[in-house]
Amino acid sequence: MASVVEFVALGPGGTHLVTARALAALHVVQYVYYPEMGGKSQARELLVQLGVPGEKLRGYTLPMSHNREAALKAYAQVVQEVTEQEHSIAIVAEGDVSIYSSTHYIATQLEERGISIRHHAGIPSFIAAASALNISLVEGNEMLVVSPGKVSRELLQSVADGGG
Repeated sequence: MASVVEFVALGPGGTHLVTARALAALHVVQYVYYPEMGGKSQARELLVQLGVPGEKLRGYTLPMSHNREAALKAYAQVVQEVTEQEHSIAIVAEGDVSIYSSTHYIATQLEERGISIRHHAGIPSFIAAASALNISLVEGNEMLVVSPGKVSRELLQSVADGGG
């Protein structure tokens, strides 16, 4: 059983947007799990561009739907495979490992099985976009709110009232 699983953020889609720490983690592990959606994987393409050898790569199908049942089964399958491995493992996330990431579901299940995890943060897409546009997302005491899915009137009112 793997003693520590590395969760590695690939950033918003360019080799220049992968952190040095994330890149180092990818090169020291024996296997790298990455998500595929519809038979395609931006993560795999990026891993190849980063020089991660093909024999290290292990794809898993990640269905994307509001009905999370199939995705939860995919996460459970990855957890099962990783738990059975005697090798060092990394699991990558497109974007960052801590913002709306599928890796959270996998990490929780691994920790429940007594396997330690280590996160290697990435560059979130909204920060990379602000940088590319040479703008500041917030200044002074302004607030930045990140919300999944639809933003409700109640959330906006709460933010406007200073409650976030």
